Amino acid sequence: METRHPNPSTPGGTSSEADINRLRQQLAKFEGILAAGASEATLKAFDAETEALLADVFGNPSEIFEAYAYAQLGEAGGLINLPEEAQLEGDQDMSHQSLQQRKGVLAQGLAELEARQTHKG
Repeated sequence: METRHPNPSTPGGTSSEADINRLRQQLAKFEGILAAGASEATLKAFDAETEALLADVFGNPSEIFEAYAYAQLGEAGGLINLPEEAQLEGDQDMSHQSLQQRKGVLAQGLAELEARQTHKG
């Protein structure tokens, strides 16, 4: 797997408004996929696109990038601070859990970028 480093537009761990907007758009796109009940092929394409985005914004390796990879397997609950609904086990269908974790990782990444932007400004 190719190793990338954080986006040059985000020196010193800060983020740009463009990166925040890109992640917001990806999260909105995922919401649409969830609402439409996307096919496996659509989800696979979305995952590839998201991995590329996360690698570009956060770097590969990075905590967010790795958490997204685990979320695809439904195993990201303990890696980052995901909402409780994304960590549920037992009665939850593994596919549903994986989708919730993907959403949680994207939301966590967005929150991290927004926090960096706040500290920068």
